[in-house]
Amino acid sequence: MKLVLTIIHFLIFLDSFGQLPSFETNMTGTQIENSILRKEFHDRFPTVISFSQNSFWFKRHKNYVFAFDGKDWSLIKWSFELSKKGIPKKQKQEQKKIDENAFLSFIDFLEEVGFYDFSQDSLNLNERDLGNGQMLSKQILDGTTDKFEIFSSSGHRSSTSHEAEFLQKFVQTNQRKNFIECKRRILEIIKEDSN
Repeated sequence: MKLVLTIIHFLIFLDSFGQLPSFETNMTGTQIENSILRKEFHDRFPTVISFSQNSFWFKRHKNYVFAFDGKDWSLIKWSFELSKKGIPKKQKQEQKKIDENAFLSFIDFLEEVGFYDFSQDSLNLNERDLGNGQMLSKQILDGTTDKFEIFSSSGHRSSTSHEAEFLQKFVQTNQRKNFIECKRRILEIIKEDSN
């Protein structure tokens, strides 16, 4: 009996290796259905973590898609333009193996800083209380938006922050500080892969 339990625990461990912890979906059914990331990768990969930076001025979208095929993680550099109907066109995908240890450390870091509980309000807070009943707010109309989008059997989650570093200097939030560190770490993994 002990042998059977040991084998079951070992198989569960192997099955969960490389997977994300359980997390709650923060998107509506319509948002999930319209996710171009999900449309492109859900049939091929059970688990995906994507990072992108977009701006009104960027014609071409570039996503860094970390995809788990049930055995290994790989990086897919996916670029495209959007048609007027919001459908990706002129797509290019380049898939590479990555340093899985570095990436698994990144996954552990996401859980450590509470990434799966980030609030869009906290990530994009742009108002500061002046203490006299007035609020001061700042906006950048043409800045860059950083976006993480994740899906797995557990759910589908999107976390975005517009001009995170600028707004963090104006009004600090712990979640935005952690988001910026997540961004720094994933860009480091992407950069190491490019070398």
